[in-house]
Amino acid sequence: MGCFNSTSGKAAELRAESRVGLKRAHVSFMDRVHEEWEASDKDGDQKLDKKEVSNLLHRLNLEIAPKVLADTFKQFDIDGNGTLDFEEFTKLFEAIQSLPELSIVFKAACINDKSGMVAEELKRFLTSSGKLNLTIFDCVKLIYKAEFSSETFIKAIVEEDDEMYGERPVLSYGGFQRLLVDGNVNSVFDENCLHQVTDVMTLPLSNYYISSSHNSYLSGNQLSSESSPAVISRALKLGVRVIELDAWDGSDGNPIVNHGHTMCKPVALLDCLEAINVNAFLASEYPVIITIENHCSLPQQAVQAEMLSSVFGSKLYSWEGTKSDDGKIYWTQGPVEWESPESLKNRIVIRDKPIKKKKSEKEKKNSSPATQSATESEIDVSLSHEAEDEEDEEAMLAIGCNDKLLRMMYIKNVHIAASIDKEQKVVVYKEPGFRSSSSIVEAKMMKLTKPGYHARDISVYAQRHLVRVYPAGSRVDSSNYDPIPAWLAGLQVVALNYQTFSLPVWLNQGKFSVNGGSGYVLKPEFLRLPSQGWDGVPREPVLKYKVTVMSGHYLPKPLGKSDKSEVIDPYVTVSIHGVEADSTKFETKPVDNNGFNPQWNESTTFTIREPDVALISFVVHDYDLVGKDDFIAQNVGPVSSLVTGYKMVPLKFGNGAPCFAFLFVNVQIIQD
Repeated sequence: MGCFNSTSGKAAELRAESRVGLKRAHVSFMDRVHEEWEASDKDGDQKLDKKEVSNLLHRLNLEIAPKVLADTFKQFDIDGNGTLDFEEFTKLFEAIQSLPELSIVFKAACINDKSGMVAEELKRFLTSSGKLNLTIFDCVKLIYKAEFSSETFIKAIVEEDDEMYGERPVLSYGGFQRLLVDGNVNSVFDENCLHQVTDVMTLPLSNYYISSSHNSYLSGNQLSSESSPAVISRALKLGVRVIELDAWDGSDGNPIVNHGHTMCKPVALLDCLEAINVNAFLASEYPVIITIENHCSLPQQAVQAEMLSSVFGSKLYSWEGTKSDDGKIYWTQGPVEWESPESLKNRIVIRDKPIKKKKSEKEKKNSSPATQSATESEIDVSLSHEAEDEEDEEAMLAIGCNDKLLRMMYIKNVHIAASIDKEQKVVVYKEPGFRSSSSIVEAKMMKLTKPGYHARDISVYAQRHLVRVYPAGSRVDSSNYDPIPAWLAGLQVVALNYQTFSLPVWLNQGKFSVNGGSGYVLKPEFLRLPSQGWDGVPREPVLKYKVTVMSGHYLPKPLGKSDKSEVIDPYVTVSIHGVEADSTKFETKPVDNNGFNPQWNESTTFTIREPDVALISFVVHDYDLVGKDDFIAQNVGPVSSLVTGYKMVPLKFGNGAPCFAFLFVNVQIIQD
């Protein structure tokens, strides 16, 4: 048995990394002014000349004719010395700041005085959608914030004590603009869902979608990339709750993690476990599931068990096994019913195959039937036949499973046995006899989730058992499949390659952005209540949305491009992702040479039949007449969390990090 030190230097590095904030607050106007000033005043002389201002505007993705720039610069060079100090620069930036034109909307909302808005009017405007719950006092504080009152003053005012703030404050048009582009106040996605757990979390585990990653340790492609604990840390910080580790024998007696039979570089299992321990509950306190593809010998399985106990301690979920009527405990079986996410809070849960050593013919003859459970026999021959490790199963059957490690496996991974009867239009799933988990490759998923009886029957099976989907082995570039069909059928663990940030991962991030970003989302009622299941066939239209893409603001240049590169020509794609009848896409025209504050004012109407399973995506690209259009930014969220009215869409880079740019849109529900 190998030796290990659970307080390695690697763990200390990971703890230091974990102190870095996972999210950054909305950037206010003055924060942005200070950032742009510091970025532009490269020589530190506390003033900007015309060339520095020109470079600033180009960096901000705004192309201005030289004469217009000269006139604008002269207008704000109050002392006429050919440079702008910070105060002059602030006034210039305020004049050109990227805010939407809302003067007509503002005047319509100001019932008594068209030049200013009081708290009662602001409350009426912000809460008209019914999803934002604000008091008059909340709106008083918002007005002070929008009008640049100090945080100290805002914290000091007391509700129902007018003397603390004198006359009721009035919101100016500029303050109104600043307030409506504050992502913490006026996001197009319901802030209540984004920042707090809103789902019931006390139901059995099979009732929830769970944010999941595939080969969570790989930093790149599936053939030659490095295995790294940093990649695992990143996934956990993004809210992933299911981490996959492929465990193999290490040459020094300690297990390693690697994508077997490839040229990928391995990493110590211990380093991966420590990364999980440090980062598991930073983004969410709900359980982290480690799914282990185990290829280790019995001695190194014993080391695995020791590592799991030592690293996770009391965080590691341990259960009492499955008791038979005569009191015997069967560790190769799963629970009679799942625990809930609530009861598993701050726990690490192990998912693995309960492989018992395959008996020889002689052993089988000498074995008494009374000493072996039928369920155990079935498990031995009904393993999860994943294409990526079928060859290793026979080897593992010859090795068996360490008893201590077996007892740590709460989620038993077994083969999903299904038979399709086309004439009777039914798919019959063999029940394991306990709550279990199974893995199916994407091609098999697409077959078993086809709308009709296929989707109906697997959705019923998934009311009791966890079903994991993983990418095809042919995706050596770590690309991803469309996760929507699996979710529509109620499959919970849709594992994606988080090494590649593209639409499938954005959809996953959007789906799990709600419920407080906990990584667990309750399935719709029609997919989880005991019933005949849902066949995936949509109902009649229930909602019609009109979405107007008005403008974009502070759009960045493509990642990797320098500040001196061309100003972008942005356009926006708005798409619905759901049942086939709902899935559609709308694209604006590109705006030439303006990423600072492009205006589109283009509208589209979406008809939604199944809003509970639909996602909406906003994706910005840079139009290129020749070649591929460059990706700029994106955001995705559930249609059910859309907030109507004039709203801002906070944008993110491809990897999910905020880029502090936004779109301004108007969302309306159309009544027939």
